[in-house]
Amino acid sequence: MFKDYDWLLFDLDNTLLDFSQTSKRAFQELSEIFDFHKPDSYNTYHQINAKYWHYFEKHKINAHDLRYGRFKEFLETLGSKADYTAVAEKYLQLLIDFSEWIPGAEDILKELSQTHRLAIVTNGLKEAQHGRLEKHSMKQYFEHIFISEELGVSKPHQDFFQQVHQTIEEPDKNKVLVIGDNPKSDILGGEKFNYHTCWFNYHQEKKHHNIKANFKLESWH
Repeated sequence: MFKDYDWLLFDLDNTLLDFSQTSKRAFQELSEIFDFHKPDSYNTYHQINAKYWHYFEKHKINAHDLRYGRFKEFLETLGSKADYTAVAEKYLQLLIDFSEWIPGAEDILKELSQTHRLAIVTNGLKEAQHGRLEKHSMKQYFEHIFISEELGVSKPHQDFFQQVHQTIEEPDKNKVLVIGDNPKSDILGGEKFNYHTCWFNYHQEKKHHNIKANFKLESWH
């Protein structure tokens, strides 16, 4: 599958690192530290967080608003008097502390970095992304790290991929493969830019069975 490509552009969350499990563990620890034990609090946060990411990707808010605003609204919804800035900063640190590889991902990077040129293409906040990349010594495998907060635009916007394309010296698009878990930001975004795509369906979702990707994977084993 990879042999026909020169560049492999990897998403980070739920493609190489298990963000779903990490975020749940981080939130649980956060609730212990700041004492906001309430039924369904994680689902409440998850819905608010999704809304803020949607606003961020639509350029309706900036990274600062995303980082702190989601926790300000969440704590207000719960009626908690915790300091939202302290909660937000601790959460980013816990994401790093609890970060874990997806099984097989480290081995595939070790292998592919010997034969291909690799880059990270991720939507996220730079502190959490760089912190986790450094924790797992991942940067050694990649020539470039593209993080939406630093580029000022998020996947699936074409300007994100255009900045990536220019930085990797504008190779033949048929020689570039985007690998990610998100049907919209990774697969649709990459496809619209005329890159080839590989959907990493880590959670084995059935609702996206009609997704148009050149390749589909469910694990790195």
